[in-house]
Amino acid sequence: MDKAFVYMVDKFYRTGIASWESDENLQKIVRKADELSWNLLGSVAPDFEFLLEDDSKKKLSEFHRGKLHVLYFWDATCSHCQKTTPVLKSFYDKFKSQGVEVIAVTTEADLDEWRTYIKSNGLNWVNCYDNRFSQITFRHYYYIPTTPLVMLLDGDGTILAKNISIEDLERIVVEQLNTKS
Repeated sequence: MDKAFVYMVDKFYRTGIASWESDENLQKIVRKADELSWNLLGSVAPDFEFLLEDDSKKKLSEFHRGKLHVLYFWDATCSHCQKTTPVLKSFYDKFKSQGVEVIAVTTEADLDEWRTYIKSNGLNWVNCYDNRFSQITFRHYYYIPTTPLVMLLDGDGTILAKNISIEDLERIVVEQLNTKS
């Protein structure tokens, strides 16, 4: 649906054909299309640097090693995330031996609750953050209207799925793993 929306905005709204929209609404529509255009299915996920729990730096592209990886945007204080994260943990425990990695990016600015949640729930995947608000971070490249947000990337970083449930994630991962076999 995002591709269709971005296409329509490019074809009709940016060109002036959609003259019925007010300038204010037009700006909102174009801004949303711009935000979505970074993360269209089939495109390579925008690379970004993040900080690990120990404050060392990594880049998303360092995980593009031919293996599937889940990009999980979440917040330890989000009630939906608190329901989804244990399900994702079970998924990870099931598929990590097959090379599937989870890169969990917190959207929080205060990291105390995040660190506590990680430790108390045994989240042994890649946990990262970036609260350097004066720099361009994942927030610039990824449209995250709510958390949690789950994306599946292939080994080259191409977006295979996004905004999906863990159940759908598991089904897609099984299909991808069977295709590679």
